Amino acid sequence: FHEKTTYLQHVWHKNHLQVSQVILGGVATRRFKDDFLTTSAILPENHFFDPFPAPLPELVPFLNTIAETAYFASPKIRNLKIEHLSKSRQVDIKTPEGLCGHYFHTFNQLRLTLNCRVQNTLWTGHATNGSTQNTFFEPSVDELVQTALAEALHQATAKVPERGEMPVVMSSGWNGIWLHEAIGHPSEADVWQQYPVLGYPDGRKIAPETVTIIDNPTLEGARVFLPFDDEGNQTNLVFLIHHGRFESLLTDRKTAFQTKLFGTARARRSSFRHPPMPRMSNLCLLPGDNTPNDLLLGIREGIYVQTAGTAVFNPESSMVQVFVKKGFKIQNGRLTTPLAGFWVGGSPHKMLGAIEALGNDFRIETGRGHCEKKEQVVPISVGQPSVRFSSLWVGS
Repeated sequence: FHEKTTYLQHVWHKNHLQVSQVILGGVATRRFKDDFLTTSAILPENHFFDPFPAPLPELVPFLNTIAETAYFASPKIRNLKIEHLSKSRQVDIKTPEGLCGHYFHTFNQLRLTLNCRVQNTLWTGHATNGSTQNTFFEPSVDELVQTALAEALHQATAKVPERGEMPVVMSSGWNGIWLHEAIGHPSEADVWQQYPVLGYPDGRKIAPETVTIIDNPTLEGARVFLPFDDEGNQTNLVFLIHHGRFESLLTDRKTAFQTKLFGTARARRSSFRHPPMPRMSNLCLLPGDNTPNDLLLGIREGIYVQTAGTAVFNPESSMVQVFVKKGFKIQNGRLTTPLAGFWVGGSPHKMLGAIEALGNDFRIETGRGHCEKKEQVVPISVGQPSVRFSSLWVGS
């Protein structure tokens, strides 16, 4: 298991550019000095083979272009940080039954964080992107910068909405993090054994017929790619909810045996040092037929969630909270007042039952997503179209 992180920070008032690179391969750590265009480095006495030849001559100018573009975009930007991470995983496994498997997977991610000064207050904006194909990303540098800048300036003028229950519309992509908490974790068999929040997966109806939620680790271009799980079993697409009916759990060998359910080959572990357990991969809500604008029509007063931050699920209270970084008030079908600093949510059953309409703009997240469970961290991804809920809790 190998990691590489390239970090660049430009502090505006000092006009200082600092670049450092940390490469982890086994226990090896490599830190590059100021002359970042050479391969000079300080190496520990004992180190393993480094699978990542340093791409700094190509990567640093690309990151520097992002910094320059940001500073030209607005004089309000005071400082910024760009983080680039490349990670690869090579897995070889042989089971007692004689099953053998091998695969190699890599992904890159980029995160831009900038601070803007508005009326003597600093406001922070973020933008992320990722790829499994190459080091440099789409969308364009301008779009990446404008996304982070818009989020920071949004924070400066945003209000906190009133508490209560009201209609909510979520945009596509990363906002599907609610699925991870409301459906994914309750569907992991070891969690389900202790907290059977969704009931028994016997085809019972728990959502509208338009709702189909899958977990698919076989997408080669996705953030997570697992042709077989960490117990050597071949993976495939699993329908957790199919046309509104709860059909399956995510199991490893142990929980499949304990629950007497069909095994779904979802054993994952963060390294060979850790025991496998049921985990999600690429969790997706499949799209509908509506345009994103259609979902706003007919809402007199509601909330639009454009960008979610994190989400949490408390199995004891059965409450899901999605914390919103960027949102708007919906008034008579139109987006009006900027909103931030609040959460939307409800129980898994409430959120599923409240789904009124699904957009045709499905998007899967490629630039972020990790999940920690029992001190094991693994990459995950979520995807969804725009979603309209008839009513969710709104709090702050």
